[in-house]
Amino acid sequence: MINFLRKFRRQNMKSTKYLKYALGEIILVVIGILIALAINQANERHKKLVKEQEYLQSLHNELVNDSLLFVETQTGLREVEAAARRIAMVLEDPKHKITDSLGFISDFRTIINRTQMMPDPVVWQELLNTGNLELIQDRQLIETLYNHYHKVKACQVDYDNNVHYFVLKGRYFDSSILHVKETDDLFDNFKMDQMPRVAVFEILLNSKEFDHVVHGMVSGTIISQLILGGVQESIKKPLAMVKQQLD
Repeated sequence: MINFLRKFRRQNMKSTKYLKYALGEIILVVIGILIALAINQANERHKKLVKEQEYLQSLHNELVNDSLLFVETQTGLREVEAAARRIAMVLEDPKHKITDSLGFISDFRTIINRTQMMPDPVVWQELLNTGNLELIQDRQLIETLYNHYHKVKACQVDYDNNVHYFVLKGRYFDSSILHVKETDDLFDNFKMDQMPRVAVFEILLNSKEFDHVVHGMVSGTIISQLILGGVQESIKKPLAMVKQQLD
């Protein structure tokens, strides 16, 4: 009986030893897996951080270019407003006296040929369409960008429904009143001896519709400049935030 117990004890100790060894192996394997997962997660986080920085740099470049384009667009609106005001002064003169025929035609050309097109936010759209917006960790920056691009879109919609409406109306006079040769002289040669017939000026100056177009351009460009000014102001915050993320 005693021999049996001794034998059982030795076998039990041997089994316990093997069990401890097996558990040790399992623990080592688990630790190895956890370390591998931690390394993999760290690599993934690093990749996301690198990708985030790439997007932030692209966003910064796009916002800088947009800001410059807004300045050019604002300058163009001022030029259209000035041209429309000069024509309006002639229309408001009871005598409808044109002292500078070439200047009048040049102003007319300005108000019907200038257009506004807000920049297409390529990087922002890519972030939205690919789901990579989650890479941007600063949620306040995302909200600021949403607000800014909403204002950009609203600015273009206002222009299309306002100023551009009068641009198209103005082009009606170019296509329906001026003859082909007169149009060529008007927009290509710009020579004093090839100016349109006096009758063409009389039609324009005595047209209520033309008067409506010109004064609509004056008021429309003023409103568009104010709205665009808001866009120019709204771009400053996301631009500064993105720059801070890159520094």
